[in-house]
Amino acid sequence: MVYPELAFIEFKVMSGDYSKTDDHLGSFVASFVSIKSGYRHVHLENYSGIKLTPASLFIHVSVTVRNQKSLAENKFVKVSN
Repeated sequence: MVYPELAFIEFKVMSGDYSKTDDHLGSFVASFVSIKSGYRHVHLENYSGIKLTPASLFIHVSVTVRNQKSLAENKFVKVSN
Protein backbone atom coordinates (compact mmCIF):
# COMPACT_ATOMS: atom_id res chain seq x y z
CA MET A 1 0.00 0.00 0.00
CA VAL A 2 1.63 3.21 -1.15
CA TYR A 3 -0.74 5.72 0.51
CA PRO A 4 -2.12 4.20 3.74
CA GLU A 5 -3.57 7.55 4.78
CA LEU A 6 -6.00 7.27 1.83
CA ALA A 7 -7.04 3.67 2.50
CA PHE A 8 -10.11 2.41 4.35
CA ILE A 9 -10.90 -1.01 5.74
CA GLU A 10 -14.42 -2.41 6.00
CA PHE A 11 -15.64 -5.33 8.09
CA LYS A 12 -19.00 -6.48 6.72
CA VAL A 13 -21.38 -9.11 8.11
CA MET A 14 -23.72 -10.68 5.58
CA SER A 15 -26.70 -12.97 6.01
CA GLY A 16 -26.41 -16.57 4.87
CA ASP A 17 -30.04 -16.44 3.70
CA TYR A 18 -29.76 -15.78 -0.03
CA SER A 19 -33.54 -15.52 -0.53
CA LYS A 20 -33.37 -11.90 0.70
CA THR A 21 -32.52 -9.10 -1.69
CA ASP A 22 -30.47 -7.22 0.95
CA ASP A 23 -28.28 -9.61 2.92
CA HIS A 24 -26.23 -6.89 4.68
CA LEU A 25 -26.56 -7.25 8.45
CA GLY A 26 -24.00 -4.72 9.64
CA SER A 27 -20.58 -3.25 8.97
CA PHE A 28 -17.74 -1.20 10.40
CA VAL A 29 -15.55 1.14 8.33
CA ALA A 30 -12.39 2.93 9.50
CA SER A 31 -9.40 4.63 7.96
CA PHE A 32 -6.43 2.29 7.76
CA VAL A 33 -4.15 4.54 9.82
CA SER A 34 -6.68 4.78 12.67
CA ILE A 35 -6.71 1.01 13.27
CA LYS A 36 -4.17 0.10 15.98
CA SER A 37 -2.42 -3.26 16.23
CA GLY A 38 -3.73 -5.81 18.69
CA TYR A 39 -7.11 -7.16 19.72
CA ARG A 40 -10.09 -4.85 19.20
CA HIS A 41 -13.88 -4.84 19.38
CA VAL A 42 -15.48 -3.14 16.39
CA HIS A 43 -19.13 -2.19 16.76
CA LEU A 44 -21.35 -2.84 13.76
CA GLU A 45 -23.63 -0.25 12.20
CA ASN A 46 -26.38 -0.43 9.58
CA TYR A 47 -26.31 1.55 6.30
CA SER A 48 -27.79 4.57 8.08
CA GLY A 49 -24.94 4.68 10.60
CA ILE A 50 -27.06 3.50 13.53
CA LYS A 51 -25.15 1.25 15.94
CA LEU A 52 -26.50 -2.27 16.11
CA THR A 53 -26.12 -2.75 19.86
CA PRO A 54 -24.79 -5.22 21.05
CA ALA A 55 -23.51 -6.47 17.67
CA SER A 56 -19.72 -6.33 17.42
CA LEU A 57 -16.76 -8.26 16.06
CA PHE A 58 -13.66 -9.22 18.04
CA ILE A 59 -10.69 -8.85 15.69
CA HIS A 60 -6.91 -9.05 15.82
CA VAL A 61 -5.00 -6.48 13.76
CA SER A 62 -1.43 -7.07 12.66
CA VAL A 63 0.27 -4.90 10.05
CA THR A 64 3.36 -6.14 8.23
CA VAL A 65 5.55 -3.52 6.59
CA ARG A 66 7.31 -4.66 3.44
CA ASN A 67 10.40 -2.97 2.06
CA GLN A 68 10.38 -0.82 -1.09
CA LYS A 69 12.02 -3.58 -3.16
CA SER A 70 9.18 -6.03 -2.50
CA LEU A 71 6.66 -3.26 -3.21
CA ALA A 72 8.27 -2.62 -6.59
CA GLU A 73 7.97 -6.32 -7.47
CA ASN A 74 4.21 -6.22 -6.91
CA LYS A 75 2.63 -5.51 -10.29
CA PHE A 76 -0.42 -3.84 -8.69
CA VAL A 77 1.57 -1.21 -6.81
CA LYS A 78 3.47 1.60 -8.48
CA VAL A 79 6.44 2.89 -6.47
CA SER A 80 8.14 6.15 -7.37
CA ASN A 81 11.39 7.45 -5.89
